Amino acid sequence: DYDLAIAAYEQYLSLITPGAVEYVKFADLNLLARKVERCAECLESAASVGADSSEFHLLCAKLARLRGDYASAVAASELSVARQPNNVEAWSVLLEISEDGELGPLLNRLQESIDTATMTAYERQVIEYVRGDACARLGDVNKAFSAYSEANSQQRASMWVSSAEYSIAAHTEQCEELIAQFSARHVCASEE
Repeated sequence: DYDLAIAAYEQYLSLITPGAVEYVKFADLNLLARKVERCAECLESAASVGADSSEFHLLCAKLARLRGDYASAVAASELSVARQPNNVEAWSVLLEISEDGELGPLLNRLQESIDTATMTAYERQVIEYVRGDACARLGDVNKAFSAYSEANSQQRASMWVSSAEYSIAAHTEQCEELIAQFSARHVCASEE
């Protein structure tokens, strides 16, 4: 319930002296709610109090991408990556909206980031999917397959560590239970 979350956050902001972090979080919430203009206002407020974090620039990139301003989205993504080289979302936006001719150099920079940045297993997994997508766009099927394979391996390892291995039988059972619940609700609602 985004409207409730936004109202609650507005109440929170009225009780404090908001800083860059609070405005960035509020901008993110508004972007999730697809309240684009409100997101822009929050980002302007964040900038006015000195916001310069990777998260701030990532939100600026996402907003610019939504507005179709790809040059600004690329510039903001670059700022985000400069502040946090392992920001996989910023890399994702950057690679997604860049022209095919720019992908080669970007992939080289991404590889340097992968080699030098400290990343969580999840971040490495996501970055490999992003790298795979970029390689696929360039038509390098072998590198794309290698990146996707690495991402899948890391995802399987993460799931194994968290005891969340995928089970077809368990998934099928969950789907059957959901179908039964919704069918029962539908039957009850139609009888009233």
